[in-house]
Amino acid sequence: NIQHAYIRKAILKNLNLTAHQGDRIGLIGANGAGKSTLLRIMSGLEIPDSGDIRKVKGLRVSYLNQDTDLDPEHTVKQAIDVGVAEARALLDEYEELSHKADATNLARLGDLQHLLDHMDAWELDWEIERVMSHLQTPAADRKIGELSGGERRRVTLCRSLITKPDLLILDEPTNHLDSETIEWLEGYLRDFRGTLLLVTHDRYFLDRVTDRIIELEWGELTAYEGNYSDYLLQKAERMAIQQQAENVRQNTLSRELAWVRKQPQARQAKSKARVEAFKKLADEAPPAFHSDVDLMIPYNQRLGKQILELKKVSKGFGGRSLIQNLELNMMAGERIGVIGPNGVGKTTLMKMILGKEAPDSGSVETGQNTRFLYADQGRDLLNPESTVVAEVAGDSQWVQIGENTISVRSYLKRFLFSDEQSNTPIKRLSGGERNRVQLAKLLREGANFLILDEPTNDLDLPTLRVLEDALVNFPGCALVISHDRYFLNRVATAILAFEGDGVVRYQVGDYDNYLAGREARAAGNGVAKPANAPQVFVPALPPVPARQLTNKENNELKALPAKIETAEQEMAKIEVLMADGSLYTDRADDLPAIVKRMNDAKQQVATLYERWESLEALKTGG
Repeated sequence: NIQHAYIRKAILKNLNLTAHQGDRIGLIGANGAGKSTLLRIMSGLEIPDSGDIRKVKGLRVSYLNQDTDLDPEHTVKQAIDVGVAEARALLDEYEELSHKADATNLARLGDLQHLLDHMDAWELDWEIERVMSHLQTPAADRKIGELSGGERRRVTLCRSLITKPDLLILDEPTNHLDSETIEWLEGYLRDFRGTLLLVTHDRYFLDRVTDRIIELEWGELTAYEGNYSDYLLQKAERMAIQQQAENVRQNTLSRELAWVRKQPQARQAKSKARVEAFKKLADEAPPAFHSDVDLMIPYNQRLGKQILELKKVSKGFGGRSLIQNLELNMMAGERIGVIGPNGVGKTTLMKMILGKEAPDSGSVETGQNTRFLYADQGRDLLNPESTVVAEVAGDSQWVQIGENTISVRSYLKRFLFSDEQSNTPIKRLSGGERNRVQLAKLLREGANFLILDEPTNDLDLPTLRVLEDALVNFPGCALVISHDRYFLNRVATAILAFEGDGVVRYQVGDYDNYLAGREARAAGNGVAKPANAPQVFVPALPPVPARQLTNKENNELKALPAKIETAEQEMAKIEVLMADGSLYTDRADDLPAIVKRMNDAKQQVATLYERWESLEALKTGG
């Protein structure tokens, strides 16, 4: 029965939640719904207005919050050691008593051994080194005060994990982590023997780690068994049932309203009970779900024949190669997801494209009509004292969106800000809400080529879906740096992967398609073409023993070169269509269909090459 309010607004309403040993719970909800508040209450950092919290005696809790609380004078190693101070003290005591043999000491040694077993602390230093390595924390002797926000975040996460608590509470643990580190964290948490409660916008992560989803909506909790995909199915069923109930309520309400209107005042007095029933029915309306907001990113100028072309671009830093001979030719409608570990050159590539840095060799050429819009990760450009409305529109009540002028409040509703929230000062917004304000400011300007650096950080699930739909429907081009794999699967038409040592690999398709190719290459089973036209991934198959092909297979193999040639000719025809300037000026409505034809043609070529290599491998034993 937990209740809590901020400035008279109820955030949590009579909440009830039980967490059992081994549970892996994902807590989801809109920005500002109270998720972080609930986590702070559960961790003991905040006291609810009313209600009870009951914990098992001796419960050890570790809480990763969104704001790091590290001592700037500590080194990285000292900051991490704070999380294992209790374990170190017990190890020191065990070491000391183990040299003193008497009955009292033996009893205490038994207790200490039990505690250290429970904390999995016998190889503490090795475990710290292992987790630090996988999380790519800064060097152990660096001062906390010298670190970036992302580096401090990784140190705090490391400290939370090596504590080995009974209850591990994580608030957005994947922020500032690259895809490989997130994959490692997934495995670590799946093996974690305690109870896990986490808040994250990373739906891929939720799918792989959780076995129970709790949704906080309108101050109330609803539980769903299973992972995020299971939640989506159950939520859809629940909403359908609620909609049916609401339809019945509305029909009854209409009949009662018609009856009330027909009654003379005198008779209404005699039918007070029925009138009261009508009022009660009218008050029973359930809270409105987030509506399907149609966010349109302004497309302010049609793209020309040339959009963006990188020719043998190379770039290094401090004697280290970041990008080596990268070739890329963007086509209209392409949305490329840019992935790779932190610090490998993703942002450097964006700066070269924007003309803010020059390549060491090669060239970056942009079309005459290409108009970039760049959204970086910084939210510190927002004025904390400003309201949402003032931050987006200044003193005006109107904003210019492309060629249209609309009310700023109508525009903000596209970013899921109600009229009441629009008047909220920036300093009182959550991280995700601030990110939505930043996106609202930037996207109003319009462009035909978007460059977005981690646009999903801290966004809630409703906003993510709105942004995904907007990007999919955007007729221009987009380069999106993101570690959100679910987002990339929904949005990306191709992946540009920074794989280290200057290798930047282009692959058609979404993140899962890239992942399959990477796993095949790791097993020595395939190769990918470099990032240049036609930019088609052609996996080879594993070596197999040679055998005689069947007549059907022989005929198929003979026919494949002609089929490949036909498919490549189709690609060439579409390229001619896309090179026609009138497509972008007079026939823009045809553009999405033509882009789809090009993507389908690329996939057809890839499939035919794969089959050709498969049959050749059978024939030659390659």
